[in-house]
Amino acid sequence: MLIQQLKQVGLSDKQAKVYLAALELGEASALQISRHSGVNRVTCYQALDRLAAEGLVREVKVEGKSRFVAEMPKKLLENLLDRKINTERQILALEKVLPELESLYNYSEVKPKIRFYEGVEGLKQIYQDTLEEKKEILAFTAYHRVDASLKRWLDKYYIPQRVKRNIFAKVIAPSSEFARKFKRLDSRQNRHTLLVPADKFPFSIEVNIYGNKVAIISFVKKEMMGVIIESKEVAATFRLIFQLAWQGAEQYSS
Repeated sequence: MLIQQLKQVGLSDKQAKVYLAALELGEASALQISRHSGVNRVTCYQALDRLAAEGLVREVKVEGKSRFVAEMPKKLLENLLDRKINTERQILALEKVLPELESLYNYSEVKPKIRFYEGVEGLKQIYQDTLEEKKEILAFTAYHRVDASLKRWLDKYYIPQRVKRNIFAKVIAPSSEFARKFKRLDSRQNRHTLLVPADKFPFSIEVNIYGNKVAIISFVKKEMMGVIIESKEVAATFRLIFQLAWQGAEQYSS
């Protein structure tokens, strides 16, 4: 939806994807923007150059390294008005989605960064982010509710990659036949799982805590969505909640 609207006001498909990624990430490297947008690195650099020429992103130096920051979405509207070749339809279309674009704008040193994902491919991006962070993962999981195609990807790609990168996971999950099979693979899959009674703790979503991030994932068919919250304080509090839950879960461990 947003990509189509941005294309209507003059951005190419790749430029729109790169601009949205820059909005969501805040201050980020070209590589981070490339990965988040799904645009290959060379094309991403080209898009960033064009967006910079349009005044939609700017390059900053952080410890000698180049980072990119998206400008406020209202800059898009200013550009349209300056060109004098726009149509009333383009202006109205952009004004309609400005609030949504502004909600993505994420450049602040104090406010948490929040990224929203939808569908199976979106959830894969969340799991991929846990690999990129390379930190221990603390998880409340409802793995038994995972979509079949996503589960195949997790089994064949994600878990082997997590093991290869030596990322340890501590997991609390409701007990079931599936969960018990899952737990038996712990030593092979670099994980420690505690099972809790499913009737008392019927988790229906997954929460991953890693680094300064918290990912919340819903596998429900009608939702199939997730968010990543990047905040030191939020992650620290969720980590304490997990530690408290872990102590409680140990009483059920056999």
